[in-house]
Amino acid sequence: MKKLLIIKIIALMIGLSSISYAQIVIVVNKSNPLNEISINELKQIFLAQRTSFQNGKSIELAEYAKSKPKFYDQLFGWTVLKIKKHWMGLIFSGMHSSTPKEFKLASELIEYIQNNDGVIGFMDLSEVDKRVKTLLINGKSVNNRDYPLQ
Repeated sequence: MKKLLIIKIIALMIGLSSISYAQIVIVVNKSNPLNEISINELKQIFLAQRTSFQNGKSIELAEYAKSKPKFYDQLFGWTVLKIKKHWMGLIFSGMHSSTPKEFKLASELIEYIQNNDGVIGFMDLSEVDKRVKTLLINGKSVNNRDYPLQ
C-alpha cells in the first residue's frame, strides 16, 4: 500500500513538472522567409511597436490561450491583465485597431497560420505540427538550454 502511494506521488510530480516546463515556440507560416527572430524584435512585435516583417508584409498577431500567461511573463515579466491593458490603451488611443487574435485550440491556431502568411504567434512546442514553421530566437532552438522562452 505504501509503495503504491509513493508511485502515485512520483507520477503526479512527473506530470506536474512536464506541465510547468512546457516549451513555448514562435510560429509562422511556412512560406514566411523569416527563420530567426531576436527577443527584442519579439518584444517590439507583441507590443505593436513593429507592424511589418522585413519583407514589408504586415504582421498579424496570434495567441494560443493556454500559453498566454507563460509567454507574456517570460517575454515581459507581465501578467495577462497587464498585456490586455496595454492593448486596450493602443486601441483607445487609435494607435492600433484590434488585439491579437486568440485561439483556444492549437489546431485552430495552426490552421489559421497555415492559411495566412502574415501571422506570427506562439504556442506549446508539444502541439506544433508540420503545417507551421518554428523560429529560432536569438539564434537558439527550443532544444538549446539557453533558449529565451523557458
